[in-house]
Amino acid sequence: MPKYGPDPLAHCASGSYSNKAYIREPLILVCNGCGAQTGSRSFPLVVLDYVAILEFGHLHRCARRFRWGSHRGVLSSCALLRGLTLLNARECAGKVRRCHGDLHLRNICLVGGNPTLFDCLEFDEDIAAIDVLYDLAFLVMDLWHRGLESGANLVFNRYLDECDETDGLPLMPFFMAIRASIRAHVTATQAEQASNARRKELVFEAKAYLALAVRLIAPARARIVAIGGLSGTGKSTVAAVVASQIGPAPGARVLASDRIRKRLHGVRAEVGLSKQAYCPEVSERVYAALVQDARAVLSTGHAVVADAVFDRTANREQIKHAARDIKIPFTGIWLYARPETLFTRVDARRGDASDATVDVVRAQLASQNDPHDWIWVEADGAITATAARVVEAIEAT
Repeated sequence: MPKYGPDPLAHCASGSYSNKAYIREPLILVCNGCGAQTGSRSFPLVVLDYVAILEFGHLHRCARRFRWGSHRGVLSSCALLRGLTLLNARECAGKVRRCHGDLHLRNICLVGGNPTLFDCLEFDEDIAAIDVLYDLAFLVMDLWHRGLESGANLVFNRYLDECDETDGLPLMPFFMAIRASIRAHVTATQAEQASNARRKELVFEAKAYLALAVRLIAPARARIVAIGGLSGTGKSTVAAVVASQIGPAPGARVLASDRIRKRLHGVRAEVGLSKQAYCPEVSERVYAALVQDARAVLSTGHAVVADAVFDRTANREQIKHAARDIKIPFTGIWLYARPETLFTRVDARRGDASDATVDVVRAQLASQNDPHDWIWVEADGAITATAARVVEAIEAT
């Protein structure tokens, strides 16, 4: 992806970028297969225009040729301008750098049990110098394409746990759509050169990539879902399952109090902390940081799943007010289960971000302050069933 400089439109207006017909022409085969004519403004071609604009910058050429705003609101000139402005800001902040450049699943293998990346773009530094989230988007899109949306969301969240990329969240759906469109281009090119049987298979796959690109940039509203409950109710597991189904792609940013607490203490999530790290004063700082992070994410138009015990009224009100202040929907989910279930689950934990013990659960049971204005979801059974009930409750609000 090119580095745009202080005025991306100046490059576009100068006509210094070529038409890059090789991006569009192999896909005419696929677009025609979708029922689109070569010159029509089908959704697939709209996606291709966006790819061309972000990849090669000919914004003015496309603006003159097409009437933006007539494609069901999926794309607009304002959205493109905001994207270019954000790309510039991120480049100035050092977020455009030499990356792997081709980070899809076929370029990752296990070596000694460890995921290892290979076959990066080495032949052209300009092509490999991209926004770090654009690099991540290839892997996330590839997982999404294969029906592994929860896995894609998990990769996305673990990356953001390590790196502060909140400002770039509005770009993720577009970055993923670009990656899907490029895979469609590559696959359509392969289809042109394939035998009849293989050609049919490749055309089907290229169509699937184009359809995914369109879905990825479809409007999705921001919202916040708070998932509370005593230790052992399965909050974090449920949050990981439902997050991919909330908000713009690749799903909600999961903000977990356990991980935030470890971050504030400068240790990895799996490292245990002393009892002092769980004193009321520290816990208040953890909840304050969670709310602050939630506000930052929500302000970008992205969605949030807040994962914490939320056993104090004040903490529940703080997260609710964060949504109210930004005028977005809020849903509070309270998971509950029998004490025996909680004890069994907590006792079985190994290498977990939570440091809760059976004694901690007993203390929570003795002093719990249940929220009466949140949606209660029974969590005694399988996590998949609990997650399904949570999704149903969210969709009903």
